[in-house]
Amino acid sequence: MTAKTQARAKAERGIRSSEEHAGAEWQEEMMHWLRLYLHHLRRKWGWDREFIIEDFRLWAASKGAKMPEELRAFGALTQRAQKERLIRKTQYFGRSLSSNYSPKRKFVRCV
Repeated sequence: MTAKTQARAKAERGIRSSEEHAGAEWQEEMMHWLRLYLHHLRRKWGWDREFIIEDFRLWAASKGAKMPEELRAFGALTQRAQKERLIRKTQYFGRSLSSNYSPKRKFVRCV
């Protein structure tokens, strides 16, 4: 197993662990919040604006959504939203304030 494969496997285990800790009820609630956020972006900007998951997380928290203890749970939420074709990756990256301004993938609503 290569170092890259090991790193991916470790990341996947971390995402699954945080997803289990957050619980299925939390994930269902956040999928609802994500749908609201996508609607909000379209209404505010007039098109499907790109965003990083941190933008969504901060918006949902400001509206009263319950946040998990482990923010990695948003990784599992993001994967699920992509599988359900709610959002898709773009080729662009944005800067994340919560992780030392590191680049994070931008997403957009699926049409």
